[in-house]
Amino acid sequence: MKRYSINLIPKQKKTLLDKVMFFLLHYFRYIIVLTQIVVISVFFARFSLDQEIVDLKESFTDKQAILEITKPLIQEAEAYVVKQNNAKVILTVQKQFIDDFTYILSIIPQDTSLASLQKDNDSIKIHGKSNSIISVKRLFIKLVKDGRFTGVKVTELTGSSDGGYTFGLEVNLK
Repeated sequence: MKRYSINLIPKQKKTLLDKVMFFLLHYFRYIIVLTQIVVISVFFARFSLDQEIVDLKESFTDKQAILEITKPLIQEAEAYVVKQNNAKVILTVQKQFIDDFTYILSIIPQDTSLASLQKDNDSIKIHGKSNSIISVKRLFIKLVKDGRFTGVKVTELTGSSDGGYTFGLEVNLK
């Protein structure tokens, strides 16, 4: 069986107000729902960003506290490094002095004795006594021929009453 629908009310022409009301009643609710979804998503995004900011501030505070705690240790380590470098310099100077001292003692003739041996930054001063002038001359020649020193000069050479000689030599270091 067929059903018929009879509309006895004639169709009215829709006015602008009718169209706006139709739009508001049917589609405006979708716009409101979409707007609410956007607002809620912005709220959650803002909430997560605020939480990240709080976490970063806490992390910064924690790292700052760690730095403050470790600062004395770092300063102590730096002071230790400075002391260690100073000790290395001193040990190097001492080793160089011992090497020079050992070398000079090894080339001194047997009939010669040292009264003093001084080392400055750029020279070594040798004072001693010898029984013969030839021994002093040999010492002078050995020091001149050696490549360790740039210059050798006699600063003092005097004879003594017991037949020996007192001498002074100055050796310039490289």
